[in-house]
Amino acid sequence: MALLSVKKLNISVDVPGGEKRLVKDVSFEVGNGEILGFVGASGSGKSLTSMAIAHILRKEYKVSSEEVLFDSRRIDLMSERELCDVRGREIAYVFQEPMTSLNPLLRIGRQVAEPLEIHGIKFSTKVEKENAVKQALKEAGLEPTRDLLRAYPHQLSGGQRQRVMIAMAFICNPLLLVADEITTALDVDTTNVIAELLLERRKRYGTSIIFISHDTKLVERVSDRILHMKNGEMLENHESPEEVERELMAAKRAEEAEIRALEGSETFCEDTDEQIALGNKIADSNKNNALNDKKVILEVKNLSFAYSDRSVLGKVTLRPVLKNVSLVLREGETLGIVGKSGSGKSTLVKTICGLQKSNEGEITYARGSEFPQMVFQDPYSSLNPARSVGRILYEAIRMGERRAAMKGEKKKVSRTLARQVVFDMLKSVDLKSEIAYRKISELSGGERQRVAIAAALITRPGIVILDEPVSAIDANVQEQILALLKKLKETFGCSYIFISHDPEVIAKICDRVLVIEDGSIKEKR
Repeated sequence: MALLSVKKLNISVDVPGGEKRLVKDVSFEVGNGEILGFVGASGSGKSLTSMAIAHILRKEYKVSSEEVLFDSRRIDLMSERELCDVRGREIAYVFQEPMTSLNPLLRIGRQVAEPLEIHGIKFSTKVEKENAVKQALKEAGLEPTRDLLRAYPHQLSGGQRQRVMIAMAFICNPLLLVADEITTALDVDTTNVIAELLLERRKRYGTSIIFISHDTKLVERVSDRILHMKNGEMLENHESPEEVERELMAAKRAEEAEIRALEGSETFCEDTDEQIALGNKIADSNKNNALNDKKVILEVKNLSFAYSDRSVLGKVTLRPVLKNVSLVLREGETLGIVGKSGSGKSTLVKTICGLQKSNEGEITYARGSEFPQMVFQDPYSSLNPARSVGRILYEAIRMGERRAAMKGEKKKVSRTLARQVVFDMLKSVDLKSEIAYRKISELSGGERQRVAIAAALITRPGIVILDEPVSAIDANVQEQILALLKKLKETFGCSYIFISHDPEVIAKICDRVLVIEDGSIKEKR
């Protein structure tokens, strides 16, 4: 008998003029010890389906089904109290962005132990409990050192945070693990490590896993069966990853053709590989010469940063993250910074933005570029979920006024003009004006990222720092966002620092590239 059986699951939301069905008559089963892959484009209903299993969707979603059986029990008929006992202990979730799931005020050791406390799992001694935490971290691929146990989430890399979430999911030995896009924002090496962890978990404990991703090759590698979702429906020919890949690639090519049409570019002839290589070499040379003549708007010299930990006895130890980093950014340039998870990329740009102070080094800004703006990887965690999009952009305008006042400038914008600026900015990022009245939770991943870009650009900063802005969205939406960023750079005349672990994305948008490894610049291209 299957561990999980879902029959005719439907999910809908109320919209003006009626009801919109998001998931339509979805049925599937997960066997004991089976890894079931879910693939599909962004917005296809993969995550909604998985969250509906344990009833963790927000109240505005209406969920109905013929039957949902978990471990021979009708989970769809359980009370909230009964569901609380199941969630985390029998069905564990690991989501895409760990920073929205982890408590920023709790140390890692305490957070990993929290599921044990919530579910009343007792140990005879404190040492036994600590050993259980350390074992869970080891099984998630982390060495449970004292520094790690005492660290806060912001002191870890994206890959480390994701493994902490996996440890929290592992610690209660669940029957079913739901891994929702957990490798999307990670580099290739870390993605491979996470995939092996899941396979080892299944092998050792017989854990069933629902593995959700839009990366069909990865899903094919780790899954026993694959289900393909499209527009909220489960497609019948769901066990052919080749067909899924072809369909997603066809959608990507259609998007690229549309983007080229919007940019006004046409291909009139086919060039040989040698002609293309020579043309690229000449173009790169001319571009670099032109950039070198541009004004330097940001200069970083010998920047170093280390996190400090204080022991019970008051002894302070430093954990270096950045080591003598130097770089320059020129007017109109897109500077790429590429490196593996934990290499120091995000720490570097947060220091440049003033979100944290460096231990050593010097940062010099040209006039008009003193307040760099950031676009983060996960807009859901960086934008206020309680505010409408219009209010978020309006507050960004007022923040710009306060920054201008700090420089002795007066830039007071009337409410009427600010309203028009908000609508104009939404149009600039290819969003309709009606989006201004929605909240972040009502938007797709691509729409949220466009709002985050709008919030960064609305005050026309000289420098915009983009920290993995497209890593958490599927390939089709990635192409749209990259094309939008190129257009906006020309429109607003700003410079970008673009962070990514994906060399292909970096190559599409950047003029120069710095490779960072273990907190140091190892290579310049």
